[in-house]
Amino acid sequence: MPTLGFTAACIIFNNKDVTITIDNKQNIKLNKDQLPKYKFIYIGKDKNHYKIEYTNEAKSFM
Repeated sequence: MPTLGFTAACIIFNNKDVTITIDNKQNIKLNKDQLPKYKFIYIGKDKNHYKIEYTNEAKSFM
């Protein structure tokens, strides 16, 4: 959806740290201690800051 920008889903391993690279310049590290506790991780951008949300509730973007 154009209003959402880029959205994607992926499966990650939750027993080691995960690094996500955005636009080949911004790295976001997800902590292996937090990953096993949650089913979903949402990453959003608000101006120049990224927000990471760990949750067990699925979101609908429609």
